[in-house]
Amino acid sequence: MNFNVNFKEFLQFVIINTAAMFILMVTLEAIFVIHVPHQDDGWCVKFNKIEKEFGNPLSDTEYTYECLEFKNDFEKRIEQTNIAMGDRKVFIRIVVFLIGFLTAFGFFHLYPLWKGKSNVFRHLKLLHFLTDMPVIAVAALISAIFLPLLILGSLPHAEVWYFQIFYDYNYSVAMEILETLK
Repeated sequence: MNFNVNFKEFLQFVIINTAAMFILMVTLEAIFVIHVPHQDDGWCVKFNKIEKEFGNPLSDTEYTYECLEFKNDFEKRIEQTNIAMGDRKVFIRIVVFLIGFLTAFGFFHLYPLWKGKSNVFRHLKLLHFLTDMPVIAVAALISAIFLPLLILGSLPHAEVWYFQIFYDYNYSVAMEILETLK
């Protein structure tokens, strides 16, 4: 298999796409993932300690907790909303990966057509398309998943350094959700 990929172009793509996917991920999570704060300190009466399957090496604890008995029904609805927001965060990360994959596909498979470095008929053959796929997949994984999550994990929470308008919006929506849940 001959990957007609220049390492310099590959590295430039990974750096630029990582920055774009990181900004996209943080922005989408700031807008669409709303954490609703619990109203009481003792919102959970009975916890269940669950051992984590895949421990985070940066975390001190190897356990997570699940609430079995809530103080009241309102706190239970808040917790269900926060769990749904966690599912939404996973969905956003999948969407960001797909956008990164499509960007890599365009850059490494379609861009050579426009740049004139490739024969149009070469790209219409399935065999050549399949030889481009490992490069596309590696570029997408590195630039849309691994590096943005590494950067996100190494920085303080985005509320500290990201645009305040997103978090003002997030707070106002959280307060509206609280009013709806009451």
